[in-house]
Parts: sequence; C-alpha cells; structure tokens
Amino acid sequence: MIANHKGEIPIVVLLLPFLLGIGFGIHLLSAADTRWLTLVFVCLIAAFILLNFNYNRFKLYKKRWLGGILITTILFVFGWLLVINYKELNNKDHFSKAPSQYLLIKINNEPILKNGLLRLTADVEESINKGKKALVSGTLLIAIKDTAAKNLYYGDELLIPAKYN
Repeated sequence: MIANHKGEIPIVVLLLPFLLGIGFGIHLLSAADTRWLTLVFVCLIAAFILLNFNYNRFKLYKKRWLGGILITTILFVFGWLLVINYKELNNKDHFSKAPSQYLLIKINNEPILKNGLLRLTADVEESINKGKKALVSGTLLIAIKDTAAKNLYYGDELLIPAKYN
C-alpha cells in the first residue's frame, strides 16, 4: 500500500535533506570554514529546542511548518558538516601543507602489480625538510615501475621524495 501522506514515511522526508547536505558538501563547498557552519548548526538546534519548550506560549500549533523548516535545515547543515570534517585535505597537519623534501610513509594495504606497475596506498607519517622531521597525516596513492618494488608488503615503511600531485 502506498502512503497518501508523507508523514507516514518520515525516514524518507528526514533522509533527503541530510543527503542533500552531503551532496552539497562534496560537490560545491567542501572547503568551507567549519567554525561559522558549526555556529549556525548549534544556533539552529538551540532555536528548535527553545521553540519546543515554548510550544503553547508562542502558539506554534498554528505554524506547523516552522518545525519542519528548522529540522530540514538542521539535517542539511549536519550532512554538510560531516563531509567537511571527514575530508583529510582540511586537516591542519596534512602533508601537502608542510614544505618537505622527503616523506616517511607506511604501506596500509597489499600492493597490487598490474601492467608492470605496482600500485599501493600509504599513510604519510612524517615529512622531512632540511633534516628536520615534522609529524603529518594523509594518504597517498603510489605507482612504482621498478623490479625491486615487487618486494614491498603491507606495513613496510619507505622514505620517498616529496614529489606528488
């Protein structure tokens, strides 16, 4: 049986703004400043809670759309915040933000040999610039065309030149 009223399937109504916020964060504004977005998120939640505690005093039963708009906006902003916080390029200690000559990496999966290239992903642990080490974070996808690279395994640590794009 198909629901005649959207209130009968709330998961769809609540999931759509959350997914739109995730999509908005991925495709449009993934490098937005999290401070102002977090402030907006907290203010929206505070307004929602305040309005719920004063439901009768403000006669909100006459403005039922107000709660719907608030919860939709809260879910949209929450999805957007999740995307921004998850993106590793936004971290302050990402290896691409520090000048370096060499990177100390640790292989985090089993290397795959395909078409003469050894492909692997690695976690960047340290950057070395002029003999000084700095702790950094991030992930690199590496492709190596060398016969000696066939001896690389999960967990190996490598010192590589910091030439990446």
